Amino acid sequence: MKNFVRATEEAYLFLEENNVSNFPLNFPYLANRMDVELMPYSKFPEECVAHLYTQDGFTVLTDDGVPKIIYNDRKPIHRVNFTIAHEIGHIKLGHIYKKINTLFSYVIEQEANCFARNILAPFHEVLKLKNITPTTISNHFKISIEASHIRLKYLSTDMYNYRKNGNKMRFYFNYKEKI
Repeated sequence: MKNFVRATEEAYLFLEENNVSNFPLNFPYLANRMDVELMPYSKFPEECVAHLYTQDGFTVLTDDGVPKIIYNDRKPIHRVNFTIAHEIGHIKLGHIYKKINTLFSYVIEQEANCFARNILAPFHEVLKLKNITPTTISNHFKISIEASHIRLKYLSTDMYNYRKNGNKMRFYFNYKEKI
């Protein structure tokens, strides 16, 4: 069963714990704070990359249990950022420590997508924009137009999920108090 409430809460906790206030996110900085290594595909021989099971990226655990995000740096920066945010979601949601089956795989991918959209373009930051359109969101947060459409589609759902367990909308209301 998908747990978008938890994925949304974890995303906002991640933003709060890392004092994120500037967008787009600085992934090398955030990965370093998390003790996660980022490794681009370009560090591997081309013949190895051709045999990877994903064209975007994945997370592995090193022998000492440290997560390593391996991502395709040949993709557009919008895709790289989404992939890294998605993989951070897997780490923060504890997915990389679980045995995966096909049905569970679909569920955890959806949860990681939810986490990613909420750290890449948090609803409280989207609401600050003067003109909330896919193009404005894309330009402001440096995400793709497709990701911007998805952000808009789930904007009210994510706001609801964040408040569902009694979370205060402190990000948004702190902003409103300054107006």
